Amino acid sequence: ALVKLYSKREAFPELLVVHAGDAEGALHSGRRAAAHTRMAEIYERRLGNPDQAAEHHRKALGLVPGYAPAFKSLERLLAQGGQFAEHAELYERAVDLAQDVENKTTWLFKIGRLHEDALGQPTQALAAYGRILQGDPKHLGAIHAMQPAAERGGRLKDPIPALELEVPLPTDKRRRVEILLRAGEVAEVDVADEKTALAYFRKAVEIDPTHAAALSSLGRLHYKAGRWDDLLETYRAELALAPKGPAAAALLFKMGEIFEDRIGKDEEALTSYRRAVDADPTHRPALHALERKLQTKGKWDGLVRMLEVEHGGTKAPEDRSRAAFRIGEVYEN
Repeated sequence: ALVKLYSKREAFPELLVVHAGDAEGALHSGRRAAAHTRMAEIYERRLGNPDQAAEHHRKALGLVPGYAPAFKSLERLLAQGGQFAEHAELYERAVDLAQDVENKTTWLFKIGRLHEDALGQPTQALAAYGRILQGDPKHLGAIHAMQPAAERGGRLKDPIPALELEVPLPTDKRRRVEILLRAGEVAEVDVADEKTALAYFRKAVEIDPTHAAALSSLGRLHYKAGRWDDLLETYRAELALAPKGPAAAALLFKMGEIFEDRIGKDEEALTSYRRAVDADPTHRPALHALERKLQTKGKWDGLVRMLEVEHGGTKAPEDRSRAAFRIGEVYEN
């Protein structure tokens, strides 16, 4: 009766006294929690005191952990007040009370977002996303969330395990290759771990031997490490994909350089330069390299044929004049 009377008269201090009596004297914890929640509503909505409101919601949750009316209201008040650390702690209590993996995952995501976006603590966010994966190792949302959180937190190696977890999930092999390339890029550029990067690039090529970017990345690491035979194999794989023309000529010229300068196989170098000119008669580096090799070996007939190809394949007057002059020189000498 007093509650109705005081409510009608808007006698809020007196109404708080009544509810405080319930909060202190009721035998059942649920009834005491409800009394604290009613007091919180008065403080917030009638007296404009959100701090006192939050305090009574905390007391209600202390009596009945997870008490929904108090939890939702406190969640809202903490967000409005920018009390993000306590907000995250509230969600941690919700994780402890969650009865299934799905609910636990929901709260852990909220914890991660608070740490990452509101608190600027990407390392703690990463830990929350990692806890999701402990319950569900294939949770794609958590895998995706871990990668930027690790990068923001300067945890340069941490995106790699998340990327590894993602690799088997897509059915599209090109997507799997893209993930492996990303892992390799992180290992190579961010972590300076070329051994690990090489392993990822090799896996990518195993999945799709025709993936140009994977072959290019693999070739780059072979070149940096001086693994010339491996680099030649990579170039051969790229060459099988390249149409006859400038791209094929460029690869064959590179192969010729490796044979000549790195592993000392002159005949293979000569063959590569010839094939480069066959692929693109206007490829000047290959033309000049072939000319030099033929002259060094005294293969004059082959040199004249090559110069004739150069003469017929270029429209530039100075190049045509040079080729004609060199043909004359060969015949004269």
